[in-house]
Amino acid sequence: MLDALSYLKTSPEALVEMAQKYYVDSALPKLVADFASFELPHIRSLCIHEMVVRAFKHILQAVVAAVNDFDDMAVSIASCLNILLGSLPSENFDPNLASDDHLKQKWLEIFLSKRLGWRWKEEYFTNLRRLAILRGLCHKVGLELVPRDYAMDAPDPFSKSDIISMIPIYKHVACSSADDRTLLESSKTSLDKGKLEDAVNFGTKALAKLVAVCGPYHRMTAGAYSLLAVVLYHTGDFNQFLVIYSGCCCMA
Repeated sequence: MLDALSYLKTSPEALVEMAQKYYVDSALPKLVADFASFELPHIRSLCIHEMVVRAFKHILQAVVAAVNDFDDMAVSIASCLNILLGSLPSENFDPNLASDDHLKQKWLEIFLSKRLGWRWKEEYFTNLRRLAILRGLCHKVGLELVPRDYAMDAPDPFSKSDIISMIPIYKHVACSSADDRTLLESSKTSLDKGKLEDAVNFGTKALAKLVAVCGPYHRMTAGAYSLLAVVLYHTGDFNQFLVIYSGCCCMA
């Protein structure tokens, strides 16, 4: 009971962040595993690929975190991608490659079983679309690779020169501004009191600040557009009302 009441002291932004973290870390992986049990081949394939991408993401992130010298970053990433996405030759292959491949399959099997409750089968590897997994890894980790045709049937399709850069990935950024909230409240108060000129001035300033802080397509910016449109409607400036309201509708 006390644990439940402790959430009442948490800010709305923190609660949203907690809910999103639970969805990404717990709910979504379980949902993917449940969908993977469907008999529809295309749904099963999409879900299996998503589970593999999420598993390989942890390995790649661990490799990146373990690099001490930044000059070795590209080599380490390329080597990791070769282990994860490279293929064993049909004959005369290095025993070390076979050992790495076996270790990769075993780790993937244990990870999916412990994290998602999914039982992995060896025949799934034969149907994996490696380019689709590579695309998913790049999106989740922030890798930028050279756009070329990669020989995914080779044991080492990637090299140091294929790694261009890494881009930071932001899952959630909460935009907030005390000045914006104050201006919006002032605009609403002025509108309620019938001070339309002050409401227009406060609403225009709030909209300009929100565009600068949150961007032109943020939900808070859309709210400022909507409020300013209401104020302009009450002033009788229907032309400006239509212009502002159309901007709000474009983001709806």
